[in-house]
Amino acid sequence: MRVALAGVYGFYLTFSLLISRPAYAIFEVEKRFLQAQGIFSASTRVLFLTAPINVILNYILVWHPKIGFGFLGAPTAVCITYWLQVVLLTLYIAYVNGKQAWCGFSKRAFINWGLMIKLAIPGVIMWAAFEVLALAAAFISSNALAAQSILGTTASILFQTPFAVAVAVSTRIGNLLGAGLVKPAKMAANVAIVMALILGLFTWAGLFLFRHNLGKLFTGDAKVVALVASVLPLSAVFEILDCFSAVAGGILRGTGKQKIGGYIVAYYLLAMPVGLSLTFKLHWDLLGLWTGMLHALTLVVVVEMIVIFRTDWQRQADEATERMEHA
Repeated sequence: MRVALAGVYGFYLTFSLLISRPAYAIFEVEKRFLQAQGIFSASTRVLFLTAPINVILNYILVWHPKIGFGFLGAPTAVCITYWLQVVLLTLYIAYVNGKQAWCGFSKRAFINWGLMIKLAIPGVIMWAAFEVLALAAAFISSNALAAQSILGTTASILFQTPFAVAVAVSTRIGNLLGAGLVKPAKMAANVAIVMALILGLFTWAGLFLFRHNLGKLFTGDAKVVALVASVLPLSAVFEILDCFSAVAGGILRGTGKQKIGGYIVAYYLLAMPVGLSLTFKLHWDLLGLWTGMLHALTLVVVVEMIVIFRTDWQRQADEATERMEHA
């Protein structure tokens, strides 16, 4: 059964990577292109439109008695949805708003790729560490793997809110510093940090209060539900820090300190060995994995906050002006 399931999952990933992911990447690039111009609502409108379409497609292609073709319908529905998002956002840029910043392709599009890759590596390492630790749950027990899937999915969903705040504050601070407005930029950063605290506390409270019920939304297995409930208090604290980390990352990007993201390597350097040792050496099981991630994320947040509170905002505004002059 496990071999068959692994084969099906492998096919889904292959289909997703080859056909769906290029569309996802294009959509994200177009979204950032618009956000850099202060246009935030376009991608949201597209997502609101395509989300119900995806639900309908999944039903038709997976479950419909005549048209549906089972498992293959799921990746097909996702593929259609992703490419539809690209088409709709491209049409928005071309015919509604956003094309004014498009100057066409040129040789300049192929310079500074090394810098972009450097900036991307810390994020890749962070997510890789998270996924490796999730994979480690499979070596604990099938119940632990199921619980980790629920916890990981929940964390990914909850991350979207602080991530949205991070995108907004990054663009806001970048624009304000570019205009030489130092005090408003600093105020935007402070407001974002307060928002991170509020979001984190609300998330913590929700997860803690409903820890015995969350697992029931995903499975009817009492053992898995109990395991999820036992880890959620720790996961809830993790979510508070995750809110701060996401928003702090947005502030740092807005101030042009993207390289600070390199400190996220702490996720890889600390979370994996600590988490794996606690899990398999001390037999903390799933609690060990999350304890490792919590320790690593704490270090990341501390470093990010120190950098933010020691930022010379006037200097960042001057550097932003210099970058625009040499662009």
